Amino acid sequence: MEKKIVMNIDDDLTRVAVIEEGHLVELYLEREGHKRITGNIYKGIVTNVLPGMQSAFVDVGIEKDVFLYVGDLEGVKQFNEEEEDGIDLNAVSIKDFLKQGQEIIIQILKEPIGTKGARGTTYLTLPGRYLVLMVGVEHVGISKRIDRDDERDRLKTLVSEMVPEGMGVIIRTVADGKDKEILQKDMTFLIELWKKISKRINYSSPYSMIYKDLDIVLKLTRDLYTDEVDKLVIDNEKAYENVLEFFDFLSENIREKIVHYTGYKPVFEYFGIESEIEKALKKKIWLKCGGYLIIEQTEALTSIDVNTGKFVGSSSLEETVYRANLDAAKAISRQVRLRDIGGIIIIDFIDMIEEEHKEALYNALEEAFKTDRTKTKIFPVNELGLVQMTRKRVKRGLEGVLKDNCPYCMGEGKILSFAILGNKAKQKIIHYSKNFHGTIIKVQAHPKVATYLTGDDDDILQKLEKKIGKTISIKPCDEFHVSEIKIQDKKIKLTVYS
Repeated sequence: MEKKIVMNIDDDLTRVAVIEEGHLVELYLEREGHKRITGNIYKGIVTNVLPGMQSAFVDVGIEKDVFLYVGDLEGVKQFNEEEEDGIDLNAVSIKDFLKQGQEIIIQILKEPIGTKGARGTTYLTLPGRYLVLMVGVEHVGISKRIDRDDERDRLKTLVSEMVPEGMGVIIRTVADGKDKEILQKDMTFLIELWKKISKRINYSSPYSMIYKDLDIVLKLTRDLYTDEVDKLVIDNEKAYENVLEFFDFLSENIREKIVHYTGYKPVFEYFGIESEIEKALKKKIWLKCGGYLIIEQTEALTSIDVNTGKFVGSSSLEETVYRANLDAAKAISRQVRLRDIGGIIIIDFIDMIEEEHKEALYNALEEAFKTDRTKTKIFPVNELGLVQMTRKRVKRGLEGVLKDNCPYCMGEGKILSFAILGNKAKQKIIHYSKNFHGTIIKVQAHPKVATYLTGDDDDILQKLEKKIGKTISIKPCDEFHVSEIKIQDKKIKLTVYS
C-alpha cells in the first residue's frame, strides 16, 4: 500500500495529512494558541469527588477541570482493553482513593470535546519511538499489529531484560525487526526522562504542568512514521530540520524518505488534499461505482446510508447491490477515519438476500478498518439490514474543528470556521503575491475574516508581510460574504459549506 504523510506548517495553523493509495484518510490540525494537551502531565487539586458516578474532577490550571474515572486510577486501571487487572471496579468506591483538596499527579488521556473537559489518568506513560514506558506497572505488552509469534517472543525477551523494577513497557508496532541497541537507546532515553519528571513533581506547586509532550509535528512523526510510509513531505524548512534532527537522535538513516517541499503551489493543493478535505465536509459522498453515501452526524450517533445512485450493474440485482455495498465499505472506512467520527455509528447498507453476501460484506468492512489506529468494534449485519459499530472518541471530529455555526441562518447550518477561512485567505494572498510586482497589496474581506488576518496586535499581518516581502492593506467590508475576499481588483471565492 502506497502511503504518504504531508505536513503543511504555517505561523498560526499546522495541518498533517495521511494519504493511503492516493486517498486522504487522516487529517490532524492544530492552531497556534489552541495546542493539544493529550499526554501532558500536571500536578492538580481534587475539586470534587462523586461516588455516585465513580468519578472525580481535578483542577490542573486549565479552562475546565479534568474528569477522572475510578477505572483510570492507579490500582484499578485496566492494563488493556480486553482484560482487567487489579481491583473489581464494582467492589470499590472512588472515595477509597481520593478526597476533596487532595494533591494529585494526572496525565491527560483525551482532549476536551464540546462542553466536556479533558479526561485524565493517574497511570503515567511516556511514549518513545519504539517503546512506551509505564510508571508503576510491572507489565510488558506488545502491539497486536506485530502478529508473528517468533518476532513477538524475540521483542518481549529483549525488552523484558531492559525494564527497571517497578515499571512496565508497551512495545510499539514500529519496533518490529529492530535490534537490541536501538531499543535500549529508546529505553534509556525514557528512563532519564522519567527521572527529570520525578524531580519536577517533588518541587512543583499545584496547577503546574510537569511534562509537555512533543509538538504536533514531532509527535505525529514519532507516532505515524513507520516503515510502511513511503514519503514524509514537509513544507516548512525549520520543521523539516527538526524532523531530521529527531531521526538523527534515533540513529535512523531515512533521510531519503523525508522531503522538504518548495514547490510553487501550496503543498496541500499539489497533493490534492484541499479538495479531499472539501469532500469530507459534505453529507453526500460519491463512490467510484456510481453509488453514494449520505453521512449524518448528530450528538447521539452517526448514520451512514448507502445508495446505488447511478450504479446499475451488469448482471443480477443481488450482484449489483453486493458490489455497491463492497465499494461503500471501503469508502466508509476512509470517511470515518478522515472525519474522525467517534461513538455509535449505524450503517444502512443496501438490502441483500444472500447470507453469504452479508457475511462477506461484514468481513470486508472489518478488513477495511484494520488500518485504523483508533479502536473500533463492528457487529454483523442484523435482521434489519443494519451494521452497528462503535469507535473510540478521543478528540473532536473534523467537522467540529473546521466548522462554525452559520451567522446567516441563526446557527441552523454550518460554515468553515473563521480561523480556517482566514487561513485560506492567507494562502490566496501568498499565491497572489508571487505574480504581483507592486509594493502594497490591497485586500477587502468580511470583518471577522479581516480581524483574523490582522490577529492580536497585527502579529499575523506582520508575519505575512515579512513572508511575502510586501505591505498588505486590509479593509473590513460588511457587505462581503464570509466566503469571499477581494485582492486588488480580483474577487476570490473561499469555499463555504451548508
